[in-house]
Order: sequence, then structure tokens, then C-alpha cells
Amino acid sequence: MRLGLAAIVAMLAVASALAELKVAGERLKMDWQGTENPYETLKGVERIGRTPIRHSCDIVKSPLGVGFETLDRNTFDPSWTYHWLGDAGVKWARCQTGWIRCEKEPGVYDFKWLDEVVDGLAAEGIETWLSLSFGNPLYTPNDDFANRIAKARAEGVLAAGWARGYIGEAACYHGEKAMAGWCAYVRAIAAHFKGRVKVWEVWNEPVWFFRDRGQVANNVHGVSKAARDFAAFVRATAEAVRGEISDARISFNLAELSCGWTVALANAGIGEVVDIFNYHGYEPYPEAALDSMFGQIRALMKRPDGTPLEIWQGESGRATGRSDNGVTLPSQYSQARFIARRIVSDLAHGAKVSSIFTVTDFLRYYGDGRDQYYGILDGQTRKPKHGWYTLQCLGWLCDGLVSDPGIFSYFDTEKPKEFTDRISFAAVRTAAFRRKGVPVLAVWQPQHVELNERPLRGRLEFVVNENVGALANPVLIDPVRCEVFDVKALVNGTDRAKPNRRGIECAAPFFALDYPVFLTDASILDK
Repeated sequence: MRLGLAAIVAMLAVASALAELKVAGERLKMDWQGTENPYETLKGVERIGRTPIRHSCDIVKSPLGVGFETLDRNTFDPSWTYHWLGDAGVKWARCQTGWIRCEKEPGVYDFKWLDEVVDGLAAEGIETWLSLSFGNPLYTPNDDFANRIAKARAEGVLAAGWARGYIGEAACYHGEKAMAGWCAYVRAIAAHFKGRVKVWEVWNEPVWFFRDRGQVANNVHGVSKAARDFAAFVRATAEAVRGEISDARISFNLAELSCGWTVALANAGIGEVVDIFNYHGYEPYPEAALDSMFGQIRALMKRPDGTPLEIWQGESGRATGRSDNGVTLPSQYSQARFIARRIVSDLAHGAKVSSIFTVTDFLRYYGDGRDQYYGILDGQTRKPKHGWYTLQCLGWLCDGLVSDPGIFSYFDTEKPKEFTDRISFAAVRTAAFRRKGVPVLAVWQPQHVELNERPLRGRLEFVVNENVGALANPVLIDPVRCEVFDVKALVNGTDRAKPNRRGIECAAPFFALDYPVFLTDASILDK
């Protein structure tokens, strides 16, 4: 059989990419908590090398984001983080603007600190979206915040983050003068960042942090009125932004995957003024309720032309140390697995952005003054945690990655006709994508992210097109260990050369781990 020039060039490119991987990078040296990747022990499976790396500047389009939240409260120095995020390959960063930090004298605005963030990230190829959030004592005075800040100052310590940021204090509950001050601030910041920032988010987690003089609004006014108040607040804020940036994209978020606010906001017509709904999620299994939530948002929240709002995952993460998540076993390994599952689950459901909370650990974040450990960078050593490497692997993989529901994949026992318990197999999740045309199949178990679930051995059946051999050179990508394996020996087995398999392909034995692994073709490595 003669090969055309294009086929020969493609083969040489793949061979070159494989050779590059074989010499690039040592294995990650991490605490795997006694676990191992079973693919490393399978006969015929060969480790090729570390996963490819792409800088954010070299990635044209990707849904991956990282949180730059709480800078309004001076919780970290952002200057040392930019190059780490560029090296991770993310394309989005969410930053809270902080009215309290931008306007310390009435009508006098200082955006220098935000300029440094937006421009510093842009230099690394990362686009910032700004969240317009929280109160300002010039317009929304609150004795509790003021007293706690004064007490901390007298004791020579930093006040807790929520107090020094006037978290949640909403201008609309402080009268017309406060709302006028808020809208003037919004117009000023929009004018300042016109041409640099396209997406503007209104507030943060209003179910908890839309407050009337320190009290959660829905506890004071009830869900229906609080949600209507918030919808009116979003409308006024959106009008102020669009008065300066006519084509601005407006977003809002909810921390609950679903609650009474979802229905109330839809009934209040919030879809008339926003473009993006983004959800936050910190569940110990990231897949929780996504099917129902996406269905509800698409059904209820629509633009005036009847099309559903775009959906983003705007904030979600897992701590590597003590946090407020109840009983947990935090570790860098569990954070890395959470990141992989979070991103794959979001994208499989159709989220256009998936943002990981957060860039680095925060100082004196909680009410009792404790630090917070959700960072993908260690706040003390200023070095990457395990999760950063997972994000870096996905930074490359998500460059041009799109969901492809036209690809079928199904995980079953190795012997489909055997009489055995199927519950564990039925729980396994699969998702199908294409990266620059190349099929990418994800498989994983959705267990609690801080429990080390045993690998489940089975078989993966998949249909990419009508012919067998869609993956000419099958490889497996492990985003947590950041490894690539040659798995030709597992795909189609002894039937590899047979033309008649009804177009069904099979990888066996195949293992579903407690985080996604990806079956794809080696040609992906040169793209």
C-alpha cells in the first residue's frame, strides 16, 4: 500500500512528538498515598513520557480558568503568580474588583492595583474577567465590620478577610445615594478597562453574600423579594457597564447548584440583561447534580430571543489543608484529582469555562483568622502544588478541546455476558471530546474525592465512526500523574486486523480510576 505525502508527513510528525516525550521530563515525585496507576503494570503497555506542555500565549482557545479572587482584601501578592499561570496554560482569570479598595475618597478612583493584575495576566496570554462586588464604608456603613477592623488594628493583626472587604454589603439596601455611588464606580471602572476586559460579573454568591446591613438578604426579606432585589441590582449594574462598553458580556453566579433563587431570578427576568450564568461548586464529588442543574438553567434562564444563557463554572476547588468543608482528609493528591474531575465534568456538560479556586493560599481568610489552603500554588513556599501540574497537563489538552456527543463510549465488565454485579460499572462516567479533530475519550469513577477508590477493571467499548481503527495509534493520558502510555496492545486486541466488528471498538483490559484518564490517538501529541 502506498502512502500519500500527507500521510507520510503526519506519521513523521507523530514519531517526532513521541520521541520528544520519551526524552522530556522525569516522572512527577508526589505523595500518591499508596496508590498506583495500574496501566504501569499491564503487559504490552509502555510509558512514553510526560504529557506535553504549552504556555498560555501559545494556546489560542481554551476553557480553563483560575481564580484571582479576594485581592480586594489584600490576601496575597499577585506579582509572583503570573508566570506560574502562564506556564500552566490557563486562559481565564476571575478577579474581584473591590469597591472598597478602588474608592477610598468619594469620587476618587484608584485602579492601579487592578491594572497590574489585568496587564500582568495579559502579558502571559490570560484574559481577566472582573467581578463587581461588595460594599464600601463610604456608602454602605456597617458597625460590625468597622469594629472588627478597628479591633484587629489595635491588636496589631490583620482583620479577617470578610470584614476588611465589607463582604456582601449591598448598596441597594443603603438608599439612593449609595446606589448612585455604586453606579458611578461601575461606570468609572468600565470606562477604565474598556478594550481590556470583555466579561463583567455582577456580585459574588448572592444567596450568601447579598446583605442588608450585615444580614443575609433572603433571611431578612425572604427568597422571592431578595432575588427580585438582586435582579434589579444586576439590571442597574449591567446598564452602567454597557453605558461605557456597549458590547460588554454580563455574568452573574449562584453558589448553590439549585435553590429558590434560581426560579425567582428566572421569574424576575434576569435573562433579559445577562449573557452568562455561572455556578460555583465545592461538593466532594464534582459531578453532583450537574445533569439537573444544566437542564434547569437551560429551561428557565433564557435571553429575550429564547436562547439559553451561556453557562460557565466560575469558582470551584478543594483545599490541601484544614478548611471549612466539614470532615475531610485534605491532601495535594485529592486536590489534583478534584481539579481533573471538576474540569472534565464541567466541559462534558457544556460549560464554556471551568475555573479553579484559586491561584494561591490566602492569609487570614476565615473569620477566626486562619489561613486558607485552596491555592494551586503554595502561599508559603511559592512553589506549585500537585494540582498545578494537573492543571498544566489539562492546559495543553484543553487547547481546542470540544465536547463531541456523536462519539459513543461505554464501560462494562471484561466479559459482558457474565452474571455479576453491575452497580460499580453503572456508576462509571464517560465523556467524549475532540481535540483539533482527534477523538478523546474520558473515563472515571465519581467517588468522594478524598477517598482513594480502587481501580475498577473492565472494558471500554466505543464508536467513533463506522470503521474500526479510528485510533490508529492509541495512547492513554493520565492528567494526575502527567504521563502518556502506548496502549496499542489493549485496543481491539486480537481482532485488530479483522475488518468486521460492526464498527464497535474495544479497549480491554481498561481501568476506571477515581479521576479521568483519556484514551486518544498519538497524533494528538503533535497538535
